[in-house]
Amino acid sequence: MSLVSGRLLNHLQEFQLFLRSRRQITRLIEEFVAQRQQQRLRQRFTFGSKQRSFSARNYILIQSFLGISFGSKTEAETKETTRKKMSDEKKLDEVILHADQLFDENNFTETVEVLKSYSVQDTYEIQWRLARAVYSLSKSEDAKKKELVDEAFNYAKRALELNDNHFAAHKWYAVLLDTKSGLEGTKQRVQQLENFQKHLQKALELNPQDATTWYILGEFYYGLADLNWMTRKVVQVVFANPPSATFEQALECYEKAESISPDFYSLNKLSLGKTYLQLNNKEKAKEFLTKASNVDVANEDDKKCKEEATKLLKKC
Repeated sequence: MSLVSGRLLNHLQEFQLFLRSRRQITRLIEEFVAQRQQQRLRQRFTFGSKQRSFSARNYILIQSFLGISFGSKTEAETKETTRKKMSDEKKLDEVILHADQLFDENNFTETVEVLKSYSVQDTYEIQWRLARAVYSLSKSEDAKKKELVDEAFNYAKRALELNDNHFAAHKWYAVLLDTKSGLEGTKQRVQQLENFQKHLQKALELNPQDATTWYILGEFYYGLADLNWMTRKVVQVVFANPPSATFEQALECYEKAESISPDFYSLNKLSLGKTYLQLNNKEKAKEFLTKASNVDVANEDDKKCKEEATKLLKKC
């Protein structure tokens, strides 16, 4: 028998085996597709007690005969996909690192530009950072404040839709919800109190070591404790059981924030001073208001802190 005839006979025998084992092959293929495994062109299949090793050529024969595609990639394609994914992840990490550095330096416009330069915008890590940066911009843009707050709120909302298990998404959604509703009116803001608190509590549940979230919760309690007569009446109309809080609760939150990250935020010192003043502890109030009045002004929050603390010191 010639070499060519021998090869043809071998292929014929293999093909006959495929015919006899059609059901088994189909089942194996369905399992393969269901598991979505990335396999190399050389696969090993077991039929009963007999084991056969198929080459790429045999692999193609099975696909052609059954009319089914395995959908697997070549080794080169798999490596290229992995390389691209790793490259994208590295680029996202670099963008986030750069954006966070710019934000910490109070360069909010540049922060937005860097975040928007990333090719995949619909990513929660990008969206919540855009919410934070645009919200920070709104504090110094009175003419465009509502427009910027609305934009920041949409970013926060999208971040929450993309990942509701990330504390920052809940935190900034709460902040923007409160700010947005506050611009719309007292009643609108009061109507969102429970929703605001729900997202804030969720943020703390996901990350109890975030100082900023504790500060925001302290502001929530302080605001409830310090409601004026008109706002209190609105709250009583909106809620069957109106939410309430005390200055002691607010103080606990501010102190918790400071213990987690000392000197993290100038307005936390101001709030500590204001709360001690409300509790008639003028000695402690003076301590924190003095610190607040001496902050270096690097942004709008620092400016507000310094001005308000200087005025309140006259009451100590």
